[in-house]
Parts: sequence; structure tokens; C-alpha cells
Amino acid sequence: MSIAKTVLHKFVGYLEAQASELIWKPRCSATIAWEQSQGISAKDKTSKYTGPREQRQLLRRARFWTGLRLVDGALKSFV
Repeated sequence: MSIAKTVLHKFVGYLEAQASELIWKPRCSATIAWEQSQGISAKDKTSKYTGPREQRQLLRRARFWTGLRLVDGALKSFV
């Protein structure tokens, strides 16, 4: 492998490690803490939505754009 490719490979690896440590892990920890404070269980997160179809589509859009989640029949902020 050329020197440039080796340097680039190491740099990309460094960026990935830093992103994991500085962004991913803190966000994951914050999400877990928030879910616990809201009383959201693993079952809540994996249970299938059974409400009206229109509301389900609206919820998908809301989750994508705003980070909202359905908890006990009500929308709650994920942030």
C-alpha cells in the first residue's frame, strides 16, 4: 500500500473512533437515560403500532423530522 493510502486509512480510522467516542456514545447514553426517565421499556419500542393507518404514517414522518415517539398512545419528544 502506498504511503498516501496508509496515511489516509489511519486518518479515517481516527475520525471513526473520535466520532464514536465524542458523538455516538454520549448520544446513546443520553437516549437510554431519557427512555428510562419516560418509562419506555424494550417491549414498548418493539410492539407493533395498532392505531389508524393515517396516524401511523403521520408518526413515521414525525419521527423522521422531529424525533417524536409514540408512548402509551401519545407522542413524546425523543430529544
